[in-house]
Amino acid sequence: MTDPRSATGPAISVVIPVHDGAHYFARSMPALFASEGVAFEVVVVDDGSTDDPAAALADYPVRIERHETARGAAAARNAGASVARAPIVCFVDADIEVAPDTLARVARALDDSALAGVVGMLSADTEPRNFASQYDNLYMHYTYRVHPPEMDIFYTSIAAIRRSVFVEVGGFDEHYRGAGIEDMELGQRLVGQGHRLRLDHDLQVRHLKRFGLGQLLRINRAKAAGSLKIMLRNRAAGRRATKHVGPGWAFLAGIPLVPIGLVAGVSALVAGSWALAAVAAACFGFVLVANRGFLGFVARRRSLPFVFASAPFLLVQFMNYGAGLAAGAAGYWAGRRY
Repeated sequence: MTDPRSATGPAISVVIPVHDGAHYFARSMPALFASEGVAFEVVVVDDGSTDDPAAALADYPVRIERHETARGAAAARNAGASVARAPIVCFVDADIEVAPDTLARVARALDDSALAGVVGMLSADTEPRNFASQYDNLYMHYTYRVHPPEMDIFYTSIAAIRRSVFVEVGGFDEHYRGAGIEDMELGQRLVGQGHRLRLDHDLQVRHLKRFGLGQLLRINRAKAAGSLKIMLRNRAAGRRATKHVGPGWAFLAGIPLVPIGLVAGVSALVAGSWALAAVAAACFGFVLVANRGFLGFVARRRSLPFVFASAPFLLVQFMNYGAGLAAGAAGYWAGRRY
């Protein structure tokens, strides 16, 4: 195991927020402390957990900051960065397992003085074997895999930034009390102020989190609502995102087409109309063909039954995102900007 301590101080401060996630440390900490090639420190911010992160971390040389009540991932990350000693702050989630060369790769990427930060992505593999966890992990991996290196999301499963730049822009927006899209807002703010973020497709980490179907739908619905609110706030302030990693046209086309197809299909059953049935089939068929890149990727990675489950669930996700966008728009115009 590489000793992370150095007489000259750490090159990287790893900041990990946690709320009731101490059970992940049995997997994530051994991987982190197997890191090679760079001196680092670890700051864990316990954001009002009801379990015992300190006990789970007793065998590791980490600094623990504690919030007595939960203040949210944004506030926890800001608190960790405020006590970081290194010139580079690397944010890693508690449920992430890094590779031995992850931190060294971060350091090499930021040897480029033109970059403010570097962002990684989830690997195609995840530990939980249930459908929702596998599907979400594959979707996130594919989305980032096909995105060009220039981007404006500071994706905090694994993302590093120069501490001076982080301080300059004011860190994460602590209006976000949960976790989910505060990294999107920070990334767009960074790029909007002239800083550059680079997506490193080879900087991949393993996700350990298990999702249930209902949980995944709720999270993605909230992300859709929050993403729309960010866009509306940016437009109101005269800012426009240019490198956003969000869904492309094939996904966005599904948001109106799937409900249209559903209404046409139900109407066809009620009225016995072949014309309406053809409309429904055309809507669903177009959406699936338009998203054949993702579905083909799933087919290459998983079994045929998994693919057959993924196609209809993709259609469900379009409906879910549409509901989230509607909720986000309604909330924004009702005065709820976050």
